[in-house]
Amino acid sequence: MDSLEFPPVPSSAKARRIVLAAMMLTAFLAAVEGTVTGAIMPVVVGAIGGFELFSWTFGAYLLVAALAMPVYGRLADHKGRKFLFLIAVVLFLFGSWLCGMATSMPALIAFRAVQALGAAGMTPLAITIIGDVTSPAERPHYLGYVSAIWGFAAIVAPLMGAWLIAHLSWSYVFWMPLPVGAVVILVVVLWFEETGTHHQLAGPRAGILQLDLWRTPVVRVALLSALLSGAELMAVTAFVPTYLTGVLEGATLSGAVALGLLSVAWTCGNMSISRVMRRFRYRSLAVWSAAGLIASAVLLWLGARLHQPVLIDAACAGAGLGMGISSITFNVAVQSNVPGRERGQATTLFYLARTLGQAAGSALLGVLLNLLVARDAPDLGKVDELMRSGQHSPLIAHALDRGLGAVFLCSIALSLVILAVGALTPKSLHVSHSIES
Repeated sequence: MDSLEFPPVPSSAKARRIVLAAMMLTAFLAAVEGTVTGAIMPVVVGAIGGFELFSWTFGAYLLVAALAMPVYGRLADHKGRKFLFLIAVVLFLFGSWLCGMATSMPALIAFRAVQALGAAGMTPLAITIIGDVTSPAERPHYLGYVSAIWGFAAIVAPLMGAWLIAHLSWSYVFWMPLPVGAVVILVVVLWFEETGTHHQLAGPRAGILQLDLWRTPVVRVALLSALLSGAELMAVTAFVPTYLTGVLEGATLSGAVALGLLSVAWTCGNMSISRVMRRFRYRSLAVWSAAGLIASAVLLWLGARLHQPVLIDAACAGAGLGMGISSITFNVAVQSNVPGRERGQATTLFYLARTLGQAAGSALLGVLLNLLVARDAPDLGKVDELMRSGQHSPLIAHALDRGLGAVFLCSIALSLVILAVGALTPKSLHVSHSIES
């Protein structure tokens, strides 16, 4: 199998700048999908029905993305970034167009799976290309810019989606990425010219998953931290809005505000630390960010116990800050401590670990919540049935309060384990260290 021995780079400084701009636009595409889809789902359900299957629009997306990510990473390292990246973007846009055409929930689930096939390669490969075309000193700054785009999208995308729904239809929300994606494809086709020598790949290293990466201690810690952080993220994003609306009887906007604070704080933490992180060791940053997650998890549990939405909002902001610092720390650690020819797979594995953590966290914590709610309110069924009814009876509020309190306790336990994993980061490894061969 032909493969690129060294990471590809654009052929000129001008092309490099243009390619970096295209990767930022790609991050915006992913951010729009990640921030607006959940917000418009109630409108979609009202239009096409199928509430009982609605959670699968997320489950199918995460599952397909998790299965496809390692394939993209391996092939990108040994067949080149450009072709695989273009395939990923085209699949994502095609899936987005199909989603806007869906007339039933099963169809939407299937089209979301197509969209995920593209997203699985689009985001990790964009980050990989950024790592390829930037120096170790520049890399944290550009990854910080990517995080800023996510924060910007967290504010702008829901507003754009609301306007499109009010003046056109929900389909146009799925079609929003199409013109931006067309620009990305055009730029990459015209300006990203890969260079590098090829060689034949044979033997045990020819598999999709290169398990040798696990032998690098910092990569192993990064992947474990990403897995746990994904679960911790779902403990906040999936259940805080449910608490605010189901227990405190807040408006839907209250959940959007809480998650918006998380996104903005994530961006602030990511960008601020990206400018100074070369002064530190990875272990220090990992431990500090984990300590912030512990504090925010405790604050979230207290806010739920005391029924104080202000504390819950503060906890969401703290969680975003800690996760933002942790994310860029381990992202840079992974990209800087593997050879360039393996950077694509290592970056993809990092995002795969987070995706698997999100899928496992949402599933396991959801099962726990359902069991506890069924114990306190056995005649009301599962959580989705409780929330669908639109009632705000004391029985529903009490059942959700107790169940979500247990979920938030699990969030504290997860953050403690994240701290323990972060402490395993090699002491001697400084952020300025990099393997570029």
